[in-house]
Amino acid sequence: MAADAASGVDPRLARSVRRWLRAYPPRWRMVHGEEVFWLVVELAGPQAQRVGARAAFDLVRGGWATRWRTHPPLVTWLLYRVLDRRIPIGYRAWAQDDIDGVLHPVRLMIGTMALVVLPFAVLTRDAGVLWAPIGVVAVSVVFWPAVHRNRDLLKHVAPQPGEPLREGDLLTVEAPRDRLAAAPTATVLIGALGVLVPGAILAAALGRVGTSFRWIPAGFEVDSAPVVDRAPAFVVLVVALLIGLWWARRAERRLALLLPARLPQPHRRLRRRPTLGWTGPVVGAALGLVPAGAELLGAVAIGPSVVLAVAALLMIPSAVVARQRVRDVPDVAATDVWAMLLRSEVPPVDSPLPALRPVEGPVPEGLVMPDWSHPPQAALG
Repeated sequence: MAADAASGVDPRLARSVRRWLRAYPPRWRMVHGEEVFWLVVELAGPQAQRVGARAAFDLVRGGWATRWRTHPPLVTWLLYRVLDRRIPIGYRAWAQDDIDGVLHPVRLMIGTMALVVLPFAVLTRDAGVLWAPIGVVAVSVVFWPAVHRNRDLLKHVAPQPGEPLREGDLLTVEAPRDRLAAAPTATVLIGALGVLVPGAILAAALGRVGTSFRWIPAGFEVDSAPVVDRAPAFVVLVVALLIGLWWARRAERRLALLLPARLPQPHRRLRRRPTLGWTGPVVGAALGLVPAGAELLGAVAIGPSVVLAVAALLMIPSAVVARQRVRDVPDVAATDVWAMLLRSEVPPVDSPLPALRPVEGPVPEGLVMPDWSHPPQAALG
């Protein structure tokens, strides 16, 4: 936008032109966008502040006509959307725009819902089965868009061995794996799990509804009743803490033995926070307090919050030991500590991840994708 103002174009006109140009597909705009932009600016005149109604209509009509021309046929689109069938080479540009779109995780789930969930909901006449896939879609949009996009770009857009290469095509190259550093991860884990324990203690001490067992001829019956004895809940929490402390001593011995023996990791990139920050652990801890709140209000019998607190008490002591051990070792990942504690082994060397890089510069005519997974740069010369 600064370049538009420097060229003497009214910023309001530039914003208007670029807004209407969004009717065209993104990859088409990358190639032809500037040419059309300056053509519209020239036709608008020196005093124009926005695109006229006739020009805006022509831009929208041309943009949607271009989208329709580049859109795959119905059968090809259904196979791609519903069965995740690889898109033909002639529609790779359309597929890349689709995968790079903000709502790609939502469109990704349409196939599963159309093929499995919707028929099941119709047969059972139960719309409630739709809530689970809708929840998966919502989580995918927020937390894992890059995972889906990278996988689908590798499958549908990256050229396969023997296919012709063109400028702008995406090639498969090696990239380091992103791992979370162990020390900050342990700190957040301790905090997220730690809030569950006071909630369970309060629920066990002040909750009004408990669980009763009654023997019947066919076995036993579980029911809710006013709390008579609160001791079992506290006994369970104390036992969980003792087991957690015992396991923490074993964890300390394992880390003391295995941390010095860890292997170099040349294909790794450590990060101190997830891609979207620590929102996930904070939200998870808040949701973990919901059962305790329901038990304090008497809406639920005492139990779910105690189960969550038991899991927390089993893990917190080991997390504290791990944080102390790795605090001064900055190149240890959380996955390394996990492998050492659970499998009692030195983690193997990470292999590089496949990533995508666009071909830059002119591509010699007739050049095809080599028949190996990671083509060297010399193949593009």
